[in-house]
Amino acid sequence: MDKKGFTAKLSRGRNGWCAIFFHPLKTKGGKSVRVRRGLGTDDEQKAENYIEQINQLLSDKNMWTQSARKIAEEKFDSIVIRAFFENVTGLVIPPIKIRDGILPLPTIEDGYSKVLLLGTTGAGKTTLLRQFIGTDPIKERFPSVSTAKTTTFDTEVILSEGQFECAVSFLSREQTRMYVEECVIASTLSAIEGQNDLQIARNLLEHKEQRFRLSYVLGSYPLPKDLKEDEDNYDEDELHEYEPETINEDSSIPDKRLLNDKLHEIISVIKNIAEEIEASVTQGLGDKYDSLQPVDKIAYLDLSEENAQNSDKTQTLVDDILNIIENKFTLIDQGQLERDTSDEWPVSWNFICDDRALFLKTINRFSSNYASYFGALLAPVVSGMRVKGPFIPNWNKAEPFPKIVFLDGEGLGHTPSTATNVSSSIIDKFDYSDTIVIVDNAQQPAQAATASALRSLTTSGHARKVVVALTHFDQVSGPNLPTVHDKREHVFGSIRNTLQAIDSQTISNTGTQLLKMLENGRTFFLGRLNENLGERSKGTIDQLKAMIKFFMASIEKVPLSDAIPVYDMANFVLCIHSAYSSFHQQWNSRLNLSVLDSIKPEHWSRVKALSKRYAEQTADEYDNLKPIADLLQSMLDRLVSFINNPRRWKPENASQEQKELVAQQISERTTRKLLALIRERMAMQNTGNWKDAYQLSGRGSTINRARKVRTIYESVAPVPQAIPEKEASDFLDVLRSLFREAAKEFRAEFIS
Repeated sequence: MDKKGFTAKLSRGRNGWCAIFFHPLKTKGGKSVRVRRGLGTDDEQKAENYIEQINQLLSDKNMWTQSARKIAEEKFDSIVIRAFFENVTGLVIPPIKIRDGILPLPTIEDGYSKVLLLGTTGAGKTTLLRQFIGTDPIKERFPSVSTAKTTTFDTEVILSEGQFECAVSFLSREQTRMYVEECVIASTLSAIEGQNDLQIARNLLEHKEQRFRLSYVLGSYPLPKDLKEDEDNYDEDELHEYEPETINEDSSIPDKRLLNDKLHEIISVIKNIAEEIEASVTQGLGDKYDSLQPVDKIAYLDLSEENAQNSDKTQTLVDDILNIIENKFTLIDQGQLERDTSDEWPVSWNFICDDRALFLKTINRFSSNYASYFGALLAPVVSGMRVKGPFIPNWNKAEPFPKIVFLDGEGLGHTPSTATNVSSSIIDKFDYSDTIVIVDNAQQPAQAATASALRSLTTSGHARKVVVALTHFDQVSGPNLPTVHDKREHVFGSIRNTLQAIDSQTISNTGTQLLKMLENGRTFFLGRLNENLGERSKGTIDQLKAMIKFFMASIEKVPLSDAIPVYDMANFVLCIHSAYSSFHQQWNSRLNLSVLDSIKPEHWSRVKALSKRYAEQTADEYDNLKPIADLLQSMLDRLVSFINNPRRWKPENASQEQKELVAQQISERTTRKLLALIRERMAMQNTGNWKDAYQLSGRGSTINRARKVRTIYESVAPVPQAIPEKEASDFLDVLRSLFREAAKEFRAEFIS
């Protein structure tokens, strides 16, 4: 039972009165979920009667089962029954299915090629997409770009003649609430730590993962006087000026003064909450935060976080911010908005239009990052956007209309030095993409995040889909680079070194295989992508046209290889042992349970945030903490050598090309099956253990949570011992069967 108890209260909704209460049948992370249900009436007295009935249900534990519904139906109004008993499973429809229901993606059968764009933050992958779809970088600016992390949701663009269409899916109310609550709590903790109002506001307005920015909805916090004076010291030509952007001429943009007043009010409430929590925690621990040792400060903040989450004032503030977000949807004056019938929260929006200018202005409310419109943008609550239409750049109008679907998503890393494995959600996209474009900055190519992506693509069997697009090529210069050929060789040298390093790390030749393909017409050098390309960009235009031809050819069916590998499964066991040992070492270091020079311990709050997402089944990673992706990559790094080097090949004279093809196909199929298995074991089978880890608090909770997380991944990936243990042996049998199943699809044979 939640610490507050179960009591419903009345709240004013968009179309009438609503009930807000913690639902005993609906839990996340071991805690009851706060729900908001429309009561279907604008009559306050009638609504109060419904609230009284709901409170009767909440006060009687015997009614807290689905089997009690029939009894309840005899005593309470139907609106109360629906509010209490319906939709209590917490199941969320995947956003891609919501978009599929409105605007389906075309398939290979329709002659379409799916092109996935991958790149580090700021490398220019979304700018490249703009060139392929011909949107003006100044007047239209769709999709949005910036030098910082911009794309935080999936954007799918279907090139098609005819009308312009758009389908947008939104985060659920619960998902949005989670982000808002985390932002409020983060700003509360910063107040307890003694940070100033600007820092408190920063924690409120931008989530730590940088995927959710309340500033787009609430507006920017005004700079204090000293920082404003610092801004004035810069000349205008020192700052990059964006041209004004119009979302929709008929839309009313909120008054900045009103936004500022509301933000100041919210910060004041947060500081008040912080004061109350600080007094309570100090009384319980006997010391103020500032007087504690570092290890005790962790416990203090952990307790403060728990108290903040359980504070009525916190939850009321979260409700207020959710209401502000929901009210922003009233600014939409085009298209069709669909809402959840139970809580009135927006689920999807679709729009069909013949007018390109009106279409792009309208959809920019859901995708724009233009600061002048902060307070009116809805991008933070968008889970995905799909657009379709006759998008064609001026430089390609003479060519036949290409049948391509472009898939753009979140960048690979925040900075060039971010060395983490590719997210499992991106690996899912490898499977249904026909071409995967690695977009990289030619000025600083093949940094850590790009190297991780190339390693993932080669070890997972998707190398044959890869092309590399090197942007900012016009800015590559030096006295040692007098010709275009010299510049290309200089830039490509970094890619070559990275792929050769992959071979040495994985003891395979997959990097060399991809290198040969990239040297044979799969590497493209692009400049001036942020401009409208003209005569002086002939080289880039030729490269872009060549890329489009490659995309269209990528849907040709891959023939079945005549080569048959024969595998010795004893070597398979050795690979698994090595993979698990490496994964455990990495994560023990992340949890500060052992020391590994290459991996630094993670902050306690990040481990707790990861535990929360698994406990509540909202995600399987937090920022760079990706246990599923890490375990998968550790296994692929070892298995790729095993798959590429069987005991022997049949027939003995099979060509190297045939061998490489079948090895890639087996790797691809094995990756798909392994990812599904690891997800099941790490997430679904361990939900209760993740809940236990998340709910730990107070002194000692950091080390106890770390140990609990370790027991989870030790059960998911048990290291085989000299004396076999049943759990490890049973899982090895599962893995053997999985690999045999994947490899047999390509006629592989086995020893032992």
